[in-house]
Amino acid sequence: MKKGKIISSIVFILGCYITSHAQTYEHFDLSSFITPDIVRNELDFSLNSSGRIQDEKGSSRDHSSLGGDFGTAFNRIKNTRPYWGKQEGRILLNGKYARDKSNDYKANEYQTSFSYYSDNRFYKTNKRFWSLSGNLSGYANGNKQDQPSYHKYKSKDFSGYISLGIGKGRIESVTDARQAIYILDNLSKKGVLKRQLTNDEILELSKLIAIVKNKRFFDSRLRMIDEVSAVDSFFVTNRLLESSGASYFTTLYDYWMYGDRFERGAGLVFSSSLLGGYGYSRSDFIRENDNDNSGTKSSTPFAGVLFTMGYEKPVNLYWQQSASLSLRGQYDRSSSNNPYIKNDPHLKKNQYSTLFSGSYNWGYYPNSRTNLNWGIIESLHWTEFDYTDAKRTSNNDYWNTVTELYFQTYYYFSPQVRLSADVRGGLEYIKYKHWDTGQLGWNGSFQLTFTYSLF
Repeated sequence: MKKGKIISSIVFILGCYITSHAQTYEHFDLSSFITPDIVRNELDFSLNSSGRIQDEKGSSRDHSSLGGDFGTAFNRIKNTRPYWGKQEGRILLNGKYARDKSNDYKANEYQTSFSYYSDNRFYKTNKRFWSLSGNLSGYANGNKQDQPSYHKYKSKDFSGYISLGIGKGRIESVTDARQAIYILDNLSKKGVLKRQLTNDEILELSKLIAIVKNKRFFDSRLRMIDEVSAVDSFFVTNRLLESSGASYFTTLYDYWMYGDRFERGAGLVFSSSLLGGYGYSRSDFIRENDNDNSGTKSSTPFAGVLFTMGYEKPVNLYWQQSASLSLRGQYDRSSSNNPYIKNDPHLKKNQYSTLFSGSYNWGYYPNSRTNLNWGIIESLHWTEFDYTDAKRTSNNDYWNTVTELYFQTYYYFSPQVRLSADVRGGLEYIKYKHWDTGQLGWNGSFQLTFTYSLF
């Protein structure tokens, strides 16, 4: 009996000792971090495979496809107190095989495409800003079909727009603060730190982590040495280390490489903008056993207005809550030359469209290498056409709604190599003006992506 009491007392004393010396950062608020001046550049190469199955209720349509692509993408983000900007450039080579059992349709398709996007916000006081953004994109496409009426075709498309707007709010990137917590948590578990850092010290370390990543290195070893040396200097200068042996450096290196793989944000932003742009497309049809090959072309200037809302909330270190809303109204004036329309090969029409969309997402980050996201996307689209020729009436006016559920996950094998998966499924309802009843269908898709980052 005495022996049992002695053991219980020893366990109690050890428990109190461990608790009193434990260092925990579970309750640190990521939203308290304010992003310092940063510039980030990223160049990615990717290999991708994707598939799609579609079965529309109420019709005989049974469609499936399988494809793959190779792409490269350059991303740049700059963030200062008076300015936030993001630029993206992409080039993609794609091949796809498609089949529709309902009409014995089979096709092999290739596509090359490029795009460039720039979004810039210039901040004034009280988080108010004016914005300037634009996009330029194009593609060339080729297709060989089994159906003899359209045996082969080639097409190309170019479009661009520019947008000017105003808004209020800011979403801060708190990814570097989360990385600081990863490092501190695991150094504490190894018994390397003398004491628990204060919130001000955590914010100071987070700021240092953000700033040191501004440099660009093509040699990843030199980059690693420079960045880790800066963080090590912080611990040494502030006399925070109990020991600086292998346990300290291996832990620091591990969470420096993987602690910032997933983007986390905090904040709320509203914006409204006016936009205008132009689109051009051309298609050339080559008919089997027919020398009368023809083509179509169209040009479309457009203008519109856009309202958006974005929200990011790190609920805690492991969970992220995200939401977005968008309302867009647009007017298109299109002119087309189509020899297949015998009565009116030179067609002009006005198009009025309204699109409302919203999304809600939960993100779970169990560790530094793995991320899981799931959520819902809802959209409502209304479109009406008006032909300049009074003799023509439109049967293409419609409205539709789409509800989609999705699941995404990422896993990092190394800082440069990652595997991602995206699975989606949902319902779509569409109702054309001349239909007595609408049509309900479902669709599902998956995508697996292998990505290698050069720097």
